[in-house]
Formats: sequence, C-alpha cells, structure tokens
Amino acid sequence: MSNPPTSTPRAATTTFLRNRQRKLRKRQVNHSEIVSFLWGVADLIRDTFKRGKYQDVILPLTVLRRLDCVLARTKGAVLKRQGQLKSKRLGDLDAQLRRTSGFAFYNTSRYDFEKLVAGAAHLTANLRNYIAGFSPNMREVLEKLDFDNTISKLDEAGLLFQVVERFKNVDCTRTRSTTRTWARSSRSCSASSTRH
Repeated sequence: MSNPPTSTPRAATTTFLRNRQRKLRKRQVNHSEIVSFLWGVADLIRDTFKRGKYQDVILPLTVLRRLDCVLARTKGAVLKRQGQLKSKRLGDLDAQLRRTSGFAFYNTSRYDFEKLVAGAAHLTANLRNYIAGFSPNMREVLEKLDFDNTISKLDEAGLLFQVVERFKNVDCTRTRSTTRTWARSSRSCSASSTRH
C-alpha cells in the first residue's frame, strides 16, 4: 500500500496564488457592482443634492442597511428579550440587549428595511422610529451623520421611498470584506462627486 502523494511547496504556492487571484477577481466584480449601485443612487438624487452632498444620502443609508443585514439574524431574539426585561421593569437594558444581539449594538424598533418599504405611506416617521430603536452607542454614530435633515430633504423631494427601496434590495450580509468593499466604494464615489 503506497502513501498518498504529498503536495510539494511549489504546488501549494501555485494553489494559493490561484485561490488568491479568484478572490481578487470576485472582489473586483463586487466592487464594480457596488460602485454601479452607488452611482445609480447618485443619479437618482442629483437634482435634489449637489454632487458634493451625495454622501449625505449614501453614507448613512449604507451604514443603516449594513446594520439591518447584520442584525437581522438576532432581531427577533432582541425584541423578545426586550419585552421580557421590560415586563420585569428593569431600568438599564443595554448590556442585556447587546448580549442578546451578539454585537456591541442592537435595534429594538419593529422596523427593518423590508417593513419600512412595505409601510411606504408612513416611511418618514417609520424610518425615524427605526433609527431611534438603535442602541445609544449606535444612535450617537448615526446622529453625527446628520441624517434627519437628509430624511426631510428626500421626503420633500419625493425621493425617500425610491432611495430606501434601492438600499433594501442590496445584500450587505456577506462578510467583513463586503464591509471593506462598501466603504472603499462609498469613499471613491464621494471623492469623485466632490471633484466634479
């Protein structure tokens, strides 16, 4: 009985390089798809926002959508745990809800992007409710983006539903590399829009 052939260092290196090239090609496709999506949103809002202000719409919605996707798996458990803790009349629920979500943040709003779009007639109020449902640490981050004024501007222009619906249809759940790709793509679009 012979021993199975062992891989040579050269074969292992070749395999590693091939796998790395596949990953890079896949990332490039993802990057170009994301850039295309972001420019589509920019095209939609161009009559309402100046080029340098596209980021006021794109960045907060990118963050919100990513958070929505990340928290989707534990959202039901967080809402259930919140109900249990409230019935016990406990004061500070933050640590318990973070533990339940499995992250340093959570959302206790009954809304997510699916429900926001489904309730289009009340989208502005529901979106604000959704944002208010984030944990205090995440709300602080979102408040620094000054998105509330952008919500009003999108609503007045009749664009809020269209923009939120576009973001709802984007899958931001994949991996950490997806987050880096989104961030890089958003920065490149923002930089390009401010130069023109």
